[in-house]
This record gives sequence, C-alpha cells and structure tokens, in this order.
Amino acid sequence: MPRGMSWTKMEELCLCKAWATTSDEGISGGENSNAYWEMVHTKWSLMEGMNGDVRTFCSLHQKLKEIKSEVLMFHSCFLKAKSSLPSDSRDAIEIALKFFLSERSRDISTSKRKKKPVKVKGFQFSHCWDYLQDTRKFKAIVESKRGEKKKRKLAAAATVNTLTRRQRKRDEQFAREQFEAQRQDMHNQTTVFQDLSEHAKLIAVALRKQAAAQQFKVALEALRVPDNILSMEHKKKIIELGYAKHLASLEEDYPDQKKDDDEAPAQSEEDHSNQQSMIENIL
Repeated sequence: MPRGMSWTKMEELCLCKAWATTSDEGISGGENSNAYWEMVHTKWSLMEGMNGDVRTFCSLHQKLKEIKSEVLMFHSCFLKAKSSLPSDSRDAIEIALKFFLSERSRDISTSKRKKKPVKVKGFQFSHCWDYLQDTRKFKAIVESKRGEKKKRKLAAAATVNTLTRRQRKRDEQFAREQFEAQRQDMHNQTTVFQDLSEHAKLIAVALRKQAAAQQFKVALEALRVPDNILSMEHKKKIIELGYAKHLASLEEDYPDQKKDDDEAPAQSEEDHSNQQSMIENIL
C-alpha cells in the first residue's frame, strides 16, 4: 500500500481499537509522546490486514486527531438530538447527522482561512463512533469536555454577576449622589425663601407703619382750626387721643410687633418727652 493512499474504514476502525486499548500510564508526555504512538503503531500493525510499513506512527497520530475531532462533534450532536426526542425514539442518529452537517457548514462559513468554496461533507466516521462511544477512554474525554463546558458557563455567569454587582453599586452610588444634591438644593432654596419672606415681612411692616403715620398726620392737619374756636389744650388732647388710637391699630395689624413691645422695657422719660415734642410740632 503506497504512502499517501486514502485510509480504508478497516484501517480507521483498527486505529481506534489500538488507541482505545493502549494506556499512556507511566509514559512521559502521555498521548502526545512518540513513545506512546510507537506502542499504538506496534499494536495496530499486529492487527489483521494492517501493514505497519506503509503507515508511520506520526500518520496514525494525525489520523486519530482527525477522527476524534469529528467523532466528538457528532457525539455532541447525537446527545443534543437524543435529549430532544422521546426515550423510545430511534430517529436520534438521523437528526444528529443533520445537526452535524449544520455545524460543519457554520464552521466552514466562519473560517478565516477559506479561500475558495468548499463542499460540505457529512459525518464520515460512523464506524468509528459505533465503536468508540462505549470505550472507557472516549467516555473520559466526553466527560472532560462536558466539565470544561460547564466551567466556562459558570465562569461566564460569574463574570456577568460580577459586572452586574459592580454596575448596581455604581447605580446606587449615583442615585445617592443625585438625592444628596437634590436635598441640598432644596435646603438652599428653602433658606433663600425664608430669608426673602423675613425681609418682605419687615419691609411690609415698615411701609404700612409709614403709610399709617402719614395718614394720621394728614388727618391731624385737617383738624387745625383757629385758636378762638378750639383752644390749644383741647387740640393737644385730640392729638394724644388720635396717636394712641393709631398705635392701637398698628398693634392689631402686627401682633408680633405688639409682643415685642410688651417685652420691651417701659417708656423712658426721654421717649415721653420726644413724643410730646412731636405732638407740639404738629400743633
């Protein structure tokens, strides 16, 4: 059999049997070592119909890589098809073959090394899968792949959870800062409004007092009559009486101011003198 000839199904099946029954225990480098594949090559050569002179241990190694890759992909498709069907269904293999063809088409379409259109081939190693699916070494690889897939999912979920927690913390911090800024702004506005209210109240009181005093003065001016009609003493009493009524009206309008006046000390002689002077000036 010349070098480079296509592999027969019997050669491929014998290679799978030689690999599955050859242990790598105690061999440095395991299945990736030349020593291991020399052992596989020796066992394969001793099988019926196999010729070790035309297939080197390197060619066996490369061929088994191809077989394992294809068989593992098909086995994954088979498990997916089997899980989607009733337990007594016999259509899992046919559906798995369709899944495999779809997976292979997607791999080829997304390949960056593709330079020209490639014909998509279906699964070519059914005879190898029939044997390998029940072997201990193949089951160990399947379990290892499943564990790696689960770890990747858990790692991805942990990453998402970490990012979610970080984002939640950032959102909460931003919300707290926004609330504090709004609270401070409302406090500042309330303080300004209170100050403006106090100033407005003081201005209103001052203006009303000034207006009331002006009106009282005008009224007093209207009371001016000749002395021969109304004596100076009577005019003075009228003015004092009107001034007292004027103060009483202010106290009714501004009770807070009256409270402050009640708490203030009694009127001094100087204040009384100033009041009398003002009345005399009016007269």
